[in-house]
Amino acid sequence: MFAHRLVANGIGGRTVEELNEVMDVDEFLRWVAYFEMFPQGNEDLQFARLNQTIISTVQRSVPPLKRFMLGKNDRALTADEMADKMDGLVNRL
Repeated sequence: MFAHRLVANGIGGRTVEELNEVMDVDEFLRWVAYFEMFPQGNEDLQFARLNQTIISTVQRSVPPLKRFMLGKNDRALTADEMADKMDGLVNRL
């Protein structure tokens, strides 16, 4: 399944079969390690960690990570909804 993830990100070819033809096992394992170190698909969590870190530089008491999460939605938020959520985060600090 990881090979599909690489191809979906434009790495190694247009198909898994093409990836298998052009990428050796060592390179494949380096990609596995890279994605473990820098996971993709967790942008909401990464955003929350970044903001928590920034707040920790100016406050003694740092709110829990969940306070910085924008949340998972079944649909994409509109720009106004996103702005409201961001304002809510700022106002809670």
